[in-house]
Order: sequence, then structure tokens, then C-alpha cells
Amino acid sequence: MGKRLLGFNDLVIYEDQYWVACNNWNGLYKIDNINEDISFISEFPGEKREQKDLYMRTALYKKRIIFAPSSAKRIAIYDIEHSRWVMLKLENKDIEGKFHDIVVYDHYVFLIGHRYPAIIKIDMEDYTIQYLNDWVEELKTLSGENIPGFVFANKVNDNKILIPQFLSNIIMELDLETNLYRFIKIAVLESNIVGVAKTECNTYLFSTNVLCEVDGQGIVQKIIDLNKVLENLFYYAVRDNNCLYIFPIRSTRQNTAVMIDLQTRKSKSVFLEKQEDHYGNFLCIREIGKKVHLFSRKSNSLIIYDLCKNSCREIQICFKKDFKTNFVEAEDGYMDLPIFFEDLENTYKSHCILEKESYGGRIWEICKTKF
Repeated sequence: MGKRLLGFNDLVIYEDQYWVACNNWNGLYKIDNINEDISFISEFPGEKREQKDLYMRTALYKKRIIFAPSSAKRIAIYDIEHSRWVMLKLENKDIEGKFHDIVVYDHYVFLIGHRYPAIIKIDMEDYTIQYLNDWVEELKTLSGENIPGFVFANKVNDNKILIPQFLSNIIMELDLETNLYRFIKIAVLESNIVGVAKTECNTYLFSTNVLCEVDGQGIVQKIIDLNKVLENLFYYAVRDNNCLYIFPIRSTRQNTAVMIDLQTRKSKSVFLEKQEDHYGNFLCIREIGKKVHLFSRKSNSLIIYDLCKNSCREIQICFKKDFKTNFVEAEDGYMDLPIFFEDLENTYKSHCILEKESYGGRIWEICKTKF
């Protein structure tokens, strides 16, 4: 069967351990930053064992990890100190692709709706949930879209965030203290917004072909043509001093980031993987301190890019041979082991009977080649 691979869409760091929700099946794991060992922690209660992309983004609040559901039915919170779960019920639980970002402010956690028609505000002191959705009809009128389509939020200051609507020219500014919001419509971009970043003085909007600067008076100015350096539609922006880094997400063609000097208005590529033929397809991008963490599905590795040193460290993410798991690789991902055997039986049963041989024996021969 080869290496057993673990993939994920986001991570948090707690006491030098990376905590991740598997995106191939139901499972919470931790990866040791020093020896790179993988440990299984728990399944997410109440979710299907073979379900993919249960949770898209995660956040750490004190000693608890909050998981923003994508295909999962409930919001999950894991208490690291006491090794226990808190599962919060969610209205409209069957929506796929529910949330694409998560923001921590004071003792609140905000889940940013992508296909979900609300921003969820969780009070981490008593786990009460507030649905912020009074903006939904206004956004529909402005954009003509039936889903919010929000992507990665970016902080304006301590209590305000900017949330762009994907492939639109609309940005929501949300006050995390008061829940007040306003929509900003940018009319002069040559194509629709895919990301936003904020400095002390200016806001930077980038589309699929142009980076624009918006000053404090709302004046928009094109500062660089991105056609030659960006090849994807979905990006995550990181600002460091006078530089803006743009990282591709779920791109099959691009394994480099773009670094833009905001003073000189010049750009250059930052190579992120050792092997050029991997071509990225980064599923996880998370900025922690002065390091950006990226999970590459192609090389199945965690790439840690140091903004200060302009260097990369790569951790190969795979289980050791003696690691016990109930899942096996299948053509379209991973399968729960009991389901795998049931599928084998159903597939070969009639065939083997016709040939007057034991289908159990045939399954055994197949399994010996798999493990």
C-alpha cells in the first residue's frame, strides 16, 4: 500500500505540537514539531468516520481548539487540558462548505460563512452562539449572489476585520465588539477581488490580475500588474513590514508565493518546495508569528516558511509502519477498514461463485498486496 498519508486544511500550535483535523477521514491528530511523530487523539463525535473535509479552519483559544465545520454537522471544540469534546449544534447543518475562516477576539470566536448564510459568534465562557445574519439580504442585493462567499478575513485594527466576498468587488467591514457592519464596494478594479490585506495606513486589494492600494480617503490606485506572477483564483495574503506575500491555495499549477515590496512596487517569486514537479496545491496556509505554515497535498508535507530568514523547512507527513489506523487508501481517497472489507466482499462475491472458488481466498490474496 505504500505510505499512509495524513492531509489537513489548517493547524494550530500548542506546546510545540501541530494539531490538525484530517481532511481525508474523521480524526484529530497531533504532529510533534521536533521528532515529527504523528499521534491519533480522537474521532470527532457524531460525524461519519469516512467523511472528507469535516472542518476547514481551526483556532486556538487558551487550551481549547475550535474547528469551523465544512461538511461536519456541528461546531467542534476540543479541550486539550481535559481531553474532552464540546459539540455545538448548528442550524442548517446540511450545508456543504459552511465556513472558510475563523477569527478570535477577546473571549469570542467568529466563524466566517462561505456558503453558510451567517457569521457565527461563540462566547467561549459559556458556549452560547449568536447568529449574525442581518446583513444577508443587503449583500444579496449588492452582489446578486445567494450565498455569502466570504473568504479569508484580515484585521483592520484590534476590533475590526475586513472580509472580501470571493470573486466580487464587495468587502464587509465588521466590528467584532459591537457586531456592526458596513459593505464597501470597489468600483474601479479591472477584475473581482480574491483577497485583502491591511497596513497601518492603507488597504491592499488583489484580484486575479491587479494589486490596488486604497488610502485613508478611499482613493484607489493600481500599483502592480499581477497577470505575469499569479496563475490561480484563490489566495491568502500575509503582510510583513513593507512586504506583502501572496500564497496560492488549491492551485494545481503554482508552487511559489509572490513577494511584493510595497515601497518599490516590485515583485519576485518565492520558491516553496524543493521538487519543482510537485506544483504545490497548498490546502493549508496559516501564519503564526513570523512563520507561514503550508500543507502541500502534492508532496504531502508541511512547509514552514520563515519570513525573517527567507527559508523553508519541510516536514514529510506520513504514518510510521507501526502506526495503527482503521483506514486504508482507496482510489478516491481513504476508506474505513470495515467498509473496505465489505466492499471487497460485495465486489468479488458473485465473480468468485461463478468460478467456483472461495471469494474469501481471493480477498485474502488482494489484501496481502495492500498491506
